[in-house]
Amino acid sequence: MKQKNILFTDMDGTILFSDNGKTYFKESDLDAIKEFQQRGNLIVINSGRALPLIVAPLEGYLLPDYMIAGTG
Repeated sequence: MKQKNILFTDMDGTILFSDNGKTYFKESDLDAIKEFQQRGNLIVINSGRALPLIVAPLEGYLLPDYMIAGTG
């Protein structure tokens, strides 16, 4: 069985940025995460945010394998 890697990442200031009230993801970060997943690895969003506040900004951009919410 092929070994899977797991990437745990926060959102705010790590993969999700804000400028003048507008939030955005860097395209290069999204591309790297998607490529990581396509190789059979797992992405986990680990955030102090409540679950709905994690899901909403990710919608249409990124589908994590798991989410850990409300840790902050």
